[in-house]
Amino acid sequence: MPRKLALVFVLFALTACGGTVGAEGAATTSSAAGSSTASPAATVSASPTGPNVSGCFTEADGQVFRYRNAVGDESAGVIMGDGPAGAVITYELNGTVCSWRPLADRLRAAGYRVLLYERSSGTARADLILKMAKRLRKAGVTRVFLIGGSMGGTKSITAATQLKEPAAAVVNLAGSPSYDDLAHLDVPLLQITAERDNVISPTQMEEVAEAAVKSPDHPVVIVRGEGAHASHLFETDQAAMVLDTIVTFLDKHRG
Repeated sequence: MPRKLALVFVLFALTACGGTVGAEGAATTSSAAGSSTASPAATVSASPTGPNVSGCFTEADGQVFRYRNAVGDESAGVIMGDGPAGAVITYELNGTVCSWRPLADRLRAAGYRVLLYERSSGTARADLILKMAKRLRKAGVTRVFLIGGSMGGTKSITAATQLKEPAAAVVNLAGSPSYDDLAHLDVPLLQITAERDNVISPTQMEEVAEAAVKSPDHPVVIVRGEGAHASHLFETDQAAMVLDTIVTFLDKHRG
């Protein structure tokens, strides 16, 4: 692979304790010093009676809001945390906001605002991501990151090419973006997939990264020994390393 792309591969060993091996075999570090373990999901009522998002986030977590979705029905979302940097999280096809709780809690603890939202169907939409980014900016965020899993990651890349105010960066967990979108993407892009992911293979993700020729920073992370797809990586033994890698990347481009 051409060196001029400056593509960084972080290869996680299943039993490693945070150690990684780079593409050329040199020892590298993917997470910040003193990285923490994955934060456990906060306990909420199984059937919350007040405003909530999919039963997973309540007003105890942040500002719960309602909006009209693509088909005119009401859906819910939440904005957690505070600070000038924040992220819009878009879950995978037929997924829910609930599986993204570990990342949401970790980002809030790191000083980010986090917006998660329900959708009317299994299909992620770039125009809806744009609306959520606008809502986050109205809440006071000046550096907006777009994060998504599978189809949510794919559409986050699409949305990043359409934002009037550029995204700070995009994080794609096992999405399969179009090469046209990648050719126009001019912001940093972190991509993560499991070694045995059945949606996008390591080879395919490497090819995707090669197409992002305008992105100034586009590392690829292959989680070795795993087959978990998108946010299900947060349920594996390597969850802490995945979360550390995402937060370290966002911190790098926080501004």
